[in-house]
Amino acid sequence: YDKGTAFIPIVPKASQLPVNPDFTFLTLDVDGYDLPSDWYMQIAGYAPEGFHGECALMKTFPVKELQDYWLSRP
Repeated sequence: YDKGTAFIPIVPKASQLPVNPDFTFLTLDVDGYDLPSDWYMQIAGYAPEGFHGECALMKTFPVKELQDYWLSRP
């Protein structure tokens, strides 16, 4: 857990979770989307770019742009 960014790590796939009958864990693929473990870091990086006019803000959630987030960075 990184207190500087206040992001808690998340497991991307249910197959990577520990098996525990006492607790229910959620993963990023719970809704069927295959997302990377740094998904929320990508959103946090994309948002200020949109507010500063460095990328276009869209009416729908920019899933494709976020999935390619690190590919478009130097």
